[in-house]
Amino acid sequence: MLSKTTNKLIKKIINMEKNVEIVTKAFKLFEAGKVDQFDQYMHENIVEHTPDPAFTSNKKGLEYFKEIGQTYFDAMSDFKIEIQQVLNCENKVVVLSNFKGKHTGNLFDIEPTNKNISFTNIDIFTIENGMITEHWGVGDNLGMLMQMGVITEKELSSH
Repeated sequence: MLSKTTNKLIKKIINMEKNVEIVTKAFKLFEAGKVDQFDQYMHENIVEHTPDPAFTSNKKGLEYFKEIGQTYFDAMSDFKIEIQQVLNCENKVVVLSNFKGKHTGNLFDIEPTNKNISFTNIDIFTIENGMITEHWGVGDNLGMLMQMGVITEKELSSH
């Protein structure tokens, strides 16, 4: 028979594993362009703590995530997300990922360049009652823009 402490620890580990599964499934929906199904894993009032500065939207919560997700999916053909590392602690899940695709659609105000791009993201999610309720994220937007040819190394060094 297991002690109460051991049982609590097992439940905590199982819950943390479920949190990783929730986040991983949300990434798979994003990769497949199924942003209309984000409500399976994201709370309708999910809080975005680090909105993408290049993305202007008056939407909040789940609708913001659906809109930005669709924007990235529409801008890149052969869109793939490679999850490189996942860390979890309590109700937080941290994901290091790489987004890849060919820039074949408008991304914000950037016309298609038909260039292959690949950029790294770090995302932190809070999971409560089986739903993602908060997000913080940082991505290599500069690297992405340089790969698209929007910003050159020469332009960076002249500043």
